[in-house]
Amino acid sequence: MPAPQNLVAGGNAVLIGSDLGYVKAGGTTITPTLEIFTVDTEQELTAAKAFRTKEDFDLEFTICEPTLANIRMAWDITEATAGTSPAPITLDFGNQQFVPNERVVAVTGFVPAEAGSSGRIRTVTVDKAVLKTPGPIVFTKGQETNLKFVFMCLYNYGSSNRVGRFTDISV
Repeated sequence: MPAPQNLVAGGNAVLIGSDLGYVKAGGTTITPTLEIFTVDTEQELTAAKAFRTKEDFDLEFTICEPTLANIRMAWDITEATAGTSPAPITLDFGNQQFVPNERVVAVTGFVPAEAGSSGRIRTVTVDKAVLKTPGPIVFTKGQETNLKFVFMCLYNYGSSNRVGRFTDISV
């Protein structure tokens, strides 16, 4: 039976190597896309059989912390920032490599309590992801600046033999 306490809160924080930041309201979206091949026969009006020929996953989220390190990650810039505080710190863009960086991406969020438990932390981990669509950065006076990430999730041959994993841990 449906119950309000079973609703899952969207992802709260993102980890890509290190802590990337907090996810903006709207949460995290994992979109599966399937391609199906159908077998048609002359005797039937509908398909007689179907085969899955391709399966893709996209992982999308927006964070609210536009640090230079996060901009570097959001735009898949390979060069590190230059300079140290208090001197100006710079990040060059427009010089990305042709082969995108593969990253492990983990998004964590809180799953409300079930009967007899105090709740869980859910982590969605993608073993190998590449930036698919660099998002725009809009600087508006008096408003938060957001960074949108869209990753293409790749199959991890040999190591884990999967695209990703959901993990729930009791708190």
